[in-house]
Amino acid sequence: MKEILFCMFIDPYFFVLALLQMTSWVLFFFIAIRCIRFIFFDENDEECYE
Repeated sequence: MKEILFCMFIDPYFFVLALLQMTSWVLFFFIAIRCIRFIFFDENDEECYE
């Protein structure tokens, strides 16, 4: 953990890239979870209504 903070202070580009990677992963998981819930729940609801 100290090494990561040390690199962030030395290289601001590393910090920016790490932030971008974190945000991209969060967005990816958020969209994936929403899509999965949308697909599964919509299919189940349609089956129930039929």
